[in-house]
Amino acid sequence: MKLLWSAVAIIFMMTGLPQTAEASINYEETASSKYDAMAVKRRLERMESIVDVKFTPEVEQYIRGYLTAGIRGSEIMLGYGKVYFPVIEYTLQMQDLPEDLKYVTVIESNLRPYAVSIAGAAGMWQIMPETAKLFGLQIDEYIDERRDPVKSSQVALNYLGYLHDEFGSWELALAAYNCGPSRLKKIIRRAGTRDFWELQPYLPQETANYIPKFIAASYMMKYHFYHGLVPKLKDPTMLNTSAVSVFERTTFNEIEQVTNTKYKLIRKLNSMYFTGVVPPSENGHYVILPKVASRKLSAHVNKRCNDNLPGVVRIFTYTVKKGDVLSNIAKQFNCTVHDILSWNRLPSDRIFIGQKITLKVVINNA
Repeated sequence: MKLLWSAVAIIFMMTGLPQTAEASINYEETASSKYDAMAVKRRLERMESIVDVKFTPEVEQYIRGYLTAGIRGSEIMLGYGKVYFPVIEYTLQMQDLPEDLKYVTVIESNLRPYAVSIAGAAGMWQIMPETAKLFGLQIDEYIDERRDPVKSSQVALNYLGYLHDEFGSWELALAAYNCGPSRLKKIIRRAGTRDFWELQPYLPQETANYIPKFIAASYMMKYHFYHGLVPKLKDPTMLNTSAVSVFERTTFNEIEQVTNTKYKLIRKLNSMYFTGVVPPSENGHYVILPKVASRKLSAHVNKRCNDNLPGVVRIFTYTVKKGDVLSNIAKQFNCTVHDILSWNRLPSDRIFIGQKITLKVVINNA
């Protein structure tokens, strides 16, 4: 499977349940006064999933945790889902993978891009450094792309797709994602079965619990409204953001001053720059901000680039209009389609109305 680097093209938008369905939910009416295990079991038996769903004691324990003692954390995860699931769903569509895979981020990191484990895994998908390097993610003194919601999703899903091709089922692919494919192959040979539920006694404890956790997370995300859980997000501006390409070294403090956006929000939306500095790049690094702030930063970047460049070149942001195609835009601004793809790190010439595209335009031949 080919990786699709589409960071600049992605707009983070509110999603979740279809608007018509979610708008019709009365949380007070659907909320149970107490946890009803039999009702959960009935729903679970009807729930579509990429794995073989069973209502085991472990599954029931994790579901009960999400809906009772862990209800506050569950509502925060539901809020983050509205921010990050559109990114993951876009990548799933591009790689032709099942949508349920997005729930891996719930059990790996509680949907937090800045999460880091004791073992050294990082990001929503908890990618290890070795895996990151194998798939081309950048990790250096300024950037850890495992914390990048877009690029980490592309790598993790690419890897999960490979594991599914290798093992032939999503139960085993997810188990291999947790404990490693080599280790899982040895366990399968020793146990003499490829059925996850029969393999459970032979697996490391964390891997044995992985599919029960996945089933529980899927249930909570799909049926939360029956239990009165309401998605909660501390800063709703995270639901309406866009990306801006930055070419020169830029600090979060500078972005805060230029855009009047709180430093804490900038860091939360851009956790891949863990030092608070966006390093210089000829091709540009992108910064995610609320849309109003992104327009301010775009204007600032364009002005600074124009001030620092020789007189023959100017950089500005073009907004895609209805009927636009890259070949016509390239012809209009005296560049090539390849130039535009490179400047914006686009995976293909497919563009969308309202998309922001960085252009470098020759003003004269002096």
